[in-house]
Amino acid sequence: MSFLPINNEERLAGNVFREKYPIIYRQGKINFLYPTHCKIRFSSFRVAETTIGRNHPSLKFQVESDKFCIIMNFPKKSSDMPSNMFSVTDSDKIDTRTDTQADTLSEKPMEKRSGPFSEMKPTPDMILSAWELNSEQGAEVKRLEAATGYPMEVSQHFTKCAMTARDGALRKQVLPSEEELLENVYFTTNPLKEQAPVAKNFSPIFLLQKYSGRALLMTATECFGNCRFCFRRHLRTNFPSKNLRPEHYETPLFQLSNDTSIHEIILSGGDPLTLEDGLFFWLLEQIKNIEHIKRIRVHTRALVFSPEKISENFLEFLKNFSKKSSKPLYFVLHVNHPDELSPEMLASAIALHRAGVTLLQQGVLLRGVNDDVEILAELYEKLSEYHIIPYYLHQLDRVAGASHFEVSEETGRKLITDLRSRLPGFAVPRYVREIPGEPGKTPLD
Repeated sequence: MSFLPINNEERLAGNVFREKYPIIYRQGKINFLYPTHCKIRFSSFRVAETTIGRNHPSLKFQVESDKFCIIMNFPKKSSDMPSNMFSVTDSDKIDTRTDTQADTLSEKPMEKRSGPFSEMKPTPDMILSAWELNSEQGAEVKRLEAATGYPMEVSQHFTKCAMTARDGALRKQVLPSEEELLENVYFTTNPLKEQAPVAKNFSPIFLLQKYSGRALLMTATECFGNCRFCFRRHLRTNFPSKNLRPEHYETPLFQLSNDTSIHEIILSGGDPLTLEDGLFFWLLEQIKNIEHIKRIRVHTRALVFSPEKISENFLEFLKNFSKKSSKPLYFVLHVNHPDELSPEMLASAIALHRAGVTLLQQGVLLRGVNDDVEILAELYEKLSEYHIIPYYLHQLDRVAGASHFEVSEETGRKLITDLRSRLPGFAVPRYVREIPGEPGKTPLD
């Protein structure tokens, strides 16, 4: 099938595409005929790939050199065509090759990055360009990455969400800052005094038992993005989740099986959902077969950074797991700001809920991000609307490099008091601090 040319009489231009997928939009407009099938080549895009193709069955993406191509299946009737769908640059041209010729295009993925879904992760330069930071600001970010020893890792989805977030609230969580270099004797590299057990053969996977009746399994060391306030930012090892195998879990699973005092297991990390699906499913099955384990918790930030992780295959497994297992499965979603609640994130949350997963939320009180009663009230109301129960609001763990995020406990308590006057009790989380050696979280409210 040939790709049809532009027809100036039929106009299909607007801002919806730019608003929904701003990471790849640049400027200008284009006019279309309404063909059954057409292909557009873009010469001015700075981004080589996008997640849109996985979520929109009518789009196909291919790359040749620095040119970005989209194949679109349009309705046959112009009356079926949504208005204001697409915007690109005036200089871009329609490709007139056939399907067969188009399929010979060689793909050029994004630069490989460490971390899960590396082929989807934008490079720092792409992120900075999308956020419209100039060359001086870009150089400063790279200097701070080196000075802090903690690289900037951000998913494509989070990059997009951060472009429209209020007051830079999402960028502040992931962009390196000069304030990270400030020294404070009360902020240390291991604020919770977590200690991996000594092992003859090194494995990044181990079991921690901090509280009676519960154990925490360090399921992975990778995350979908690097949060600058992460209390494990100095402890995580560089061990790609894609390299993890069942044998890495043998020792902690043996320990778990033989300690009948443990009734609940918490999968943490890193992020447990950075595991390959098959390995994650296998791990849940192993835990399900341990009789004295009554509850399973999964702590994740995947829905905020990479909601596409919640695929049909993933959901199908969880549905079957919930049907066959008597053990409740909880996903505790780390969400700090209402602008993290993108349509894609909320759709994934609803899908998990329908698959039989109980959803809870935890977040960290962060100066300049969510230390505002209006922001928190909006967050908790929206979460409750989508079957996500606000669980914990954490006082910042005093990790070196994050002192500029700290909010006073007095301010935190006032925020909780104000929230209680606005929201139903089930929509207000517990305000807590984790103190090493204590038998549980310490309430601050």
